[in-house]
Amino acid sequence: LFDNETQKVGLVKFNYASTLLSSLTSDFDFIKSQISGISTDSYTNMGEGIREAKEESADNGRVDVDQYIVLLSDGVPNMMINQSGDSVICPQPTPANSTDCTDYALEMADEAKANGIKIFTIGTYSQNDTFGEQLMKDIASDENMYYSSPEFATLEEIYNQIAEKICKEKPKGKTSYNELYGNNFCEPLWSCGQWSECDVDVRTRVCDDRNFCGTNYLKPSESAGCNLSSFGESSDKTFD
Repeated sequence: LFDNETQKVGLVKFNYASTLLSSLTSDFDFIKSQISGISTDSYTNMGEGIREAKEESADNGRVDVDQYIVLLSDGVPNMMINQSGDSVICPQPTPANSTDCTDYALEMADEAKANGIKIFTIGTYSQNDTFGEQLMKDIASDENMYYSSPEFATLEEIYNQIAEKICKEKPKGKTSYNELYGNNFCEPLWSCGQWSECDVDVRTRVCDDRNFCGTNYLKPSESAGCNLSSFGESSDKTFD
């Protein structure tokens, strides 16, 4: 459903901390490969995950497009990073008693929403976990943007429903930057350097716009898995 000409996706995982597995990119195959490598952990630092996604949107997202976070979790926040940079483990929350970890997750979600980011949430909780479900409803931009998936088999259907809400049909027959955004806009001319050496299964490069348009429109991916074959190439691309 996503269009790699006009849309980008990033990926953050969180356990005891948060990790940006991919910055915003139109390389959806790379995103899928990163998702397949995620494993579960006993800690849920949800607040850090939201913060990481919020900061990536602020650093690399375009201000003239809608921005979204789709948050998936099978647990409630039980870890956070305090202002000193130390990891803090929180007790299990109850409907009557929130914790610093749940409060931090809500705080980061509120900051993201204040920045104009819309949040969808998916909880894979049992029917008895009323606190987890309510927390994910509170984190979501609207309760209707929370999805319950006690059975993982329903996740694909849920993601398709969310994608349909996020994706906007491109104007028919309009494929160029100027046709999409108007003739007053600058069309970027991307030039990418060599890929770096592999570091923790990821290689990076820097791509600059020679026209200095100040946009990330169709910016090539600046990170990729080490198993891809395109490393060692540089590119000069225009987009029509």
